[in-house]
Amino acid sequence: MSQGRVFRLTTALALIASVVMMSAPRASYADSQIVLKSAHVEDNTIVLRGDFGDSSVTVWLGDAPLTLQQQSVDQLVATLPWGVEPGSYWVFVTSNADSGHHDSLVVTVGAYGEQGPAGPAGPTGPTGATGATGATGATGATGPQGASGPQGPAGPAGPIGATGAVGPQGPAGPVGAAGAVGPQGPAGPVGATGAVGPQGPAGPVGASGTDGATGATGAQGSMGPAGAAGAMGPVGPQGPAGPVGATGAAGPQGPAGPQGTAGAAGAAGAPGPQGPAGPEGPVGAQGPQGVLGATGPQGPAGAQGPVGPQGATGLSNYQTFVVATTVNLGGSGSIRTQTLVINCPGTAAVLSGFLNSMLGGLRQPFPSNVTWSGWPSGRGQWTFSLNNDVSFGAYSSPAEMGVVCANAN
Repeated sequence: MSQGRVFRLTTALALIASVVMMSAPRASYADSQIVLKSAHVEDNTIVLRGDFGDSSVTVWLGDAPLTLQQQSVDQLVATLPWGVEPGSYWVFVTSNADSGHHDSLVVTVGAYGEQGPAGPAGPTGPTGATGATGATGATGATGPQGASGPQGPAGPAGPIGATGAVGPQGPAGPVGAAGAVGPQGPAGPVGATGAVGPQGPAGPVGASGTDGATGATGAQGSMGPAGAAGAMGPVGPQGPAGPVGATGAAGPQGPAGPQGTAGAAGAAGAPGPQGPAGPEGPVGAQGPQGVLGATGPQGPAGAQGPVGPQGATGLSNYQTFVVATTVNLGGSGSIRTQTLVINCPGTAAVLSGFLNSMLGGLRQPFPSNVTWSGWPSGRGQWTFSLNNDVSFGAYSSPAEMGVVCANAN
């Protein structure tokens, strides 16, 4: 049987198996555990060996239930359907007392001859009728809901305290006496520029003179009328600052005259001492805080309902296990057959197997004179049988054999 056909049959039957295994909820029966160890076909029956317990069981070939002829704790004999085609099929054994207890493996029905070339794909067959839906298990009883605890009474709101009166503002302290004029400090930052007045007609450029020392500042007289602004000549070098004269009494402010050249800044006087701060008014008394009401007791928690039944188990840890081997087949007058055996690792069950020639280091089919077949010879074991045609000479080639395995959860 070709590797592709085994894979397609196994994949299709695995899907059917998942529906069968999940059709009923799990119960708890100590004598319903199923362990399927081997299966083989004899005439029109299939013989299954393993541990099947004392409860009645159902045997399935793919999606077809089989009729049991014999049942014991370690062996089952069932009738095969009429006209079943050669191939690899899933066999399932499920406990009627607990459908969650089951086991399965792949069995080969019929013999295989020489492998021919792959034929064209046949037309798609009609869709089979949908199987009847299994009965739904009973829902577990819902646990009683615990009584809600009484809500505690709300405590009375405390009175809001009165707002304290604002204290009177203290009197302003006296202004300190002006201190003596100190030496000139460094130049302060330039103040903001005032608004520019209207520009007068340009006058003739005067000769640049040398700035002399600044004399004492006289008393400020009244401002004369503003004259026309002359053109500003080039700025000469700044002379040394003269002494600051006494400040005269301020006269009435006349209209603004044209802006002259800036004189040197006089020395800033030392700041006078700061007057004492006035007393701060008293803070009003804070009102009493309201009393918080006591919290009511918490009600008891409701009882938790029982846990629902666990769902049916499935398969996991699908893996392909490959082993290198050598095929040695004699010619006419010598041993022309060979048997190869491969086991799944650990406790995994075998699903299908494949065998390829590795002549020249490439995976390829065997020549037409070499035929082979394979079948599951145990729960986790697959056996291959090879044969060389008598009319050909001896055949030897490196090969690889592999199995597809999985674990039942």
